[in-house]
Parts: sequence; structure tokens; C-alpha cells
Amino acid sequence: MLEKIVDSCKYVMDNAKFVKINYERLNKFIDTIDNKELKHWLSSNPYNILDLGIEKL
Repeated sequence: MLEKIVDSCKYVMDNAKFVKINYERLNKFIDTIDNKELKHWLSSNPYNILDLGIEKL
């Protein structure tokens, strides 16, 4: 499975030096995200973290 991922990422890895982040466009994109309904990831209680005692947390 990992071989398929590595193979499919080879083009990206080989050409990563040509990648540039356009921060102006990134900020415009961020402004379009509606985060009114987003919840903190911990509120979903992944792996029952919130059920652990203080000592185990």
C-alpha cells in the first residue's frame, strides 16, 4: 500500500522546488471558509480521550 502512495507522490517530490505559496490568494481562500459551525476536534472525543482519568491524560 505504501509503495503506491510513494509512487504516486514521486512527481510532487521531484518537483517540489518549483512550488511557491501565494500568500495573498491563501488569505483570500481562508476568508471564504465558514467556520461558524466548526467544532474543536476534541469535542468529538477521539479514542475516548475524555473518558480517561486525569492520571492517564
